[in-house]
Amino acid sequence: MTDTFRALCAELLAIIPAHGTGDPNSLVIARARAALAQPEPQGPTDEELVKHYDRAVTSAIAIRVAVRALTNEDRDAATVAGLRAVLARWGRPAIEPVPGVEGADA
Repeated sequence: MTDTFRALCAELLAIIPAHGTGDPNSLVIARARAALAQPEPQGPTDEELVKHYDRAVTSAIAIRVAVRALTNEDRDAATVAGLRAVLARWGRPAIEPVPGVEGADA
């Protein structure tokens, strides 16, 4: 999807004539060109995923063991906690705003 989206944006920018700075669309065009110039966001490595998952699971288990004996439900909850932690960290990588482009954070 991202590749298709980037290709569509590039195609649209290719057919838009160059506008002067007085044109209200020139800022949007500059932001689109700057975003397309950035490399695709890279996902985490397998090692990073496992490490982050293991930390979250270990933490969830430690909390439960401190209160009572570990049950199968506790293990399942710890697994879900680990998966949620990974998704929260790397679920949807996005292109970073471009510094120096006026209005990039608008």
